[in-house]
Parts: sequence; C-alpha cells; structure tokens
Amino acid sequence: MKIFYDHLVSIGEVITEIESLEIEESEKEELARLVDETAHHEMVDVILTHLPEEYHEEFLERFHAKPHDPTLLEYLKARGGGIEEKLKQAGERVRTKLKQLLK
Repeated sequence: MKIFYDHLVSIGEVITEIESLEIEESEKEELARLVDETAHHEMVDVILTHLPEEYHEEFLERFHAKPHDPTLLEYLKARGGGIEEKLKQAGERVRTKLKQLLK
C-alpha cells in the first residue's frame, strides 16, 4: 500500500538485501512485511511525538481514510515544525538498523 511518507523512507535497499538472502520465498516475504511494518510504526511514532496532541485524532482519522493522500504531509508541516526532516532522519535510522540486522 502506498503511504504519503514513502518518498521520505527509503527501505528499497533493505528489501533488495532480503531478496538476495538464501532463504525460502515465504521467509523473504515475511521479512519484507516486518521491514515495512517496522518503518511504518517508526514513522507514526515520529509523527505523534512531534505533532501537538490536539491534532492526533484528526490526523489519525485522515490518515486511516486516505493513507496515500499527499496533503497529509502538508497538514503535518503546518502543525509540527520540521516534521519532514524528522521523518527523513527516522527513515534513515530504521533503514540503517535493519540493514545491520540482516548482515
């Protein structure tokens, strides 16, 4: 599923490393799912940590209705300073950590 922050989180390298592993295809699929979920949980954590609490419910409702909607990033930028950079940094941390775990 496409999510509005996908362009800020580059997990493609991790997926490529998973695909090169000599394990069963079902295990590769499970690892890829776990990587995707881990990145998603990290992004939501960053968003809710930096978004003022008064906007949490509205954001979550909008996100659940249309997770791909690019206006969600604009919504966050208007309410939480520097959120785009914080999401990029979190994405980089997750990508680096997951790549290390795969080695």
